Amino acid sequence: MQKSFLSNAGPASNSVRPPTFRRALPNSPASTVMNTEVLSNLEYVNFTQEFSNIMRIDSGGFGVVYKANWRNNSIAVKQIKLEVNDRLTMSSIKSEVDILCRLRHDRTLTLLHCCRDDQHIYLVTKFYEKKSLYHLLHESQTPMNKDNYCILMEDICNGLTYLHNNKPPILHLDLKPKNILIDGYTEFRAVIADFGLSVMTHKKPHQIGGTFPYMAPEILTAQLTDKADIYSLAIVMWESLMYREPYSNTGMKGDDILTLVSNGMRPKWDDPFFQIPPSIQRCVEQCWHSDPQQRPNAHILCSQLVAIHQDPTIQFLDI
Repeated sequence: MQKSFLSNAGPASNSVRPPTFRRALPNSPASTVMNTEVLSNLEYVNFTQEFSNIMRIDSGGFGVVYKANWRNNSIAVKQIKLEVNDRLTMSSIKSEVDILCRLRHDRTLTLLHCCRDDQHIYLVTKFYEKKSLYHLLHESQTPMNKDNYCILMEDICNGLTYLHNNKPPILHLDLKPKNILIDGYTEFRAVIADFGLSVMTHKKPHQIGGTFPYMAPEILTAQLTDKADIYSLAIVMWESLMYREPYSNTGMKGDDILTLVSNGMRPKWDDPFFQIPPSIQRCVEQCWHSDPQQRPNAHILCSQLVAIHQDPTIQFLDI
């Protein structure tokens, strides 16, 4: 049995303070400049005075993420350019702010504060020292035993259940290990983050996107339901067992993967040194079924994982 990196995980804490900006964005078309009505509701700040001990930790196409101190808390602050010459990128920014303002759940990222200066908008969230599930699997290579695996996957299911039961339902559409943050030190828990591609199902999505190895095949026909997130979770479940990124040994990239997935290709169970419990393998394969209607919803999947977790006859075994 591999050494556990989780000790007696109990209920997730709910110590995150309420957000100081809660206004949802209006349903207006994307523009190259953030909507002035939205900006007028944001506190104007001086970045280096509002935040201290600022350290850059990540960057993307339209923003930079810093670790900093804010009001005696260690936080992450996402700095987003107010002027973005990309209509879809601005839609993604608006979607993320809109959805973050609505979320109140331990298993989804909570917006603590939203503010601005002349050139940027700042999204403030809790900082997670343990980084992401991707970091655990591929950088720190933290051993994953049955308890670790089931608790983290149950957490993701609970977060998805909350999103999908929202009124209107929220579809994440980019679920992957890099977007699953790890909370805690001795009691690791999963937190779903990065809602830039998410949509509320009563709205027409600005774009169909995601990360190819995790994208459900029905994305090609824009048939968006909560089952697309379940497919993505199946790939995450596989990756968390096999310790490698999906299709990384095939040499394929981009839309070639999605085309083959649409024709039935799935990641292979071919680790000669690790025996996957058949019940977990069946669970994963049901979640990546080619017919979305055959996949369980997040609540049912969570119940299946709890049953596996509580069954002492099911163990992860090294060969």
